[in-house]
Amino acid sequence: MLSVAQVYALADAAGLRYRPLILLAAFSSLRWGELAALRPEDIDLDARTLRVTRQLNKPGAVPVFGPPKSRAGRRAVDFADLIVPDLRKHLRAVPVGALAFTSPRGARRPDLSALVRCAAAGGG
Repeated sequence: MLSVAQVYALADAAGLRYRPLILLAAFSSLRWGELAALRPEDIDLDARTLRVTRQLNKPGAVPVFGPPKSRAGRRAVDFADLIVPDLRKHLRAVPVGALAFTSPRGARRPDLSALVRCAAAGGG
């Protein structure tokens, strides 16, 4: 488990594109597929909550979405106001209906292991 300082160090090392994703992942406890399936309309910045209604099962040119792992997986999740500025800035550039977090080449799901390797190497 990472400390808060380590989470921020990882987020900073990953660069501006992935900083909000890493912060949300660390402070919301969502599964990777749930994070990858989020759209801007799923995230309420004023209420500091997000709605989990689906997960990304198979990334690719034609992504495959499905329900969360269990019925209890459909839920509202609170997140800290601390990350709202990062999310707000990021979501301004994401059209409604699009996925909130993608790779730079538009891949439907950022590669978590590549992201961590990049951050560990100090690159963004």
